[in-house]
Amino acid sequence: MKFSKLYTFGDSFTMGSGIREDAIESHYPYGGKYTDYVWSNLLSKDLGIDFTNFGVGGLSNENILQTLICQMQNFDKDSLIIVGLTAPARLSGVFNSVEQHWTGFTVVPDTYDKYIKSDGENLSGYHEVLSKEELDSFMQYYGTLFPKHDNALWNYYAFNFIQLQNFFLKHNQRFIIWDYTIWDQFETIHSWSKKDLLDLHWSPNGLKEFSLFLKYCIEVDLPYASFDELVLWRKGEGSSIVKEYIDYY
Repeated sequence: MKFSKLYTFGDSFTMGSGIREDAIESHYPYGGKYTDYVWSNLLSKDLGIDFTNFGVGGLSNENILQTLICQMQNFDKDSLIIVGLTAPARLSGVFNSVEQHWTGFTVVPDTYDKYIKSDGENLSGYHEVLSKEELDSFMQYYGTLFPKHDNALWNYYAFNFIQLQNFFLKHNQRFIIWDYTIWDQFETIHSWSKKDLLDLHWSPNGLKEFSLFLKYCIEVDLPYASFDELVLWRKGEGSSIVKEYIDYY
């Protein structure tokens, strides 16, 4: 099947954090040298189609779903849609809106830890949205329920995305899901740099292997690029692929 365009949705692992030029720490010595190795770039080149990457660092599954819904009007019958689901222990809040512009933030475990350690005084930007009393209340809610109920949250989000996927598949559109359980299955910037950089996002080599895995999933018509499918691919077709290794800058 020839696709008209690739659309990708997700968090920092879709965005290409640590590699993409506008999503890299200023002190990383390789700068934007490997921008083209973001997996959406690599996959679109392999497929010979244009792409739009809607990945944004720190997004919750709720944010990802909302972004996807807003873009559905742009899909055509030959679009290829790939969605990366993030870890469930992320909570999004919306506290102000002007037309189609919303003000809010997403709390992740690291954010909550900083809040606890600093007694609520070390969250730059958050106090611009909420008063201290409101922020305390929001964090108390998060600390009580998240990530204590990770399994229930994960089942909830996965179910919603799979139902949306079923809609697209029913209309003969390709919609592939992958998730956070394979984050640690590809080479990270941390290991690539021999622990020089504490960044657990994927290295150029990890991004390249992931793009090859997704291409395989497309070719064999797999709707979910899961951990189990990755294991099988590496034992089978993936084991015979000659990968050119890129050394750390």
